[in-house]
Parts: sequence; structure tokens; C-alpha cells
Amino acid sequence: MPKNLISLFVYCILDTISETLSIHTEGEDGKLNEIKTINFKIR
Repeated sequence: MPKNLISLFVYCILDTISETLSIHTEGEDGKLNEIKTINFKIR
């Protein structure tokens, strides 16, 4: 993880329907900024 993201709040959204995990941080304006989205499989 880049140093500028350390000590920020991280919000993870796990969507079991589309099988995606989205990772966000909260910006200065209070909006969520997406860092990364990955796909996963439910077994």
C-alpha cells in the first residue's frame, strides 16, 4: 500500500451478487474514493 494511504480509514464493500470486493478511502470532501476492485469466487 502506498505510504500516503497509511492511517486513512479504509472502507471495503463486499458484493456477493456480483462477486466483487471494492476498496475505498474517504476523501477530504467526505465522498468515497475507489482504490481498487477485485473479483472473487464463492465456493
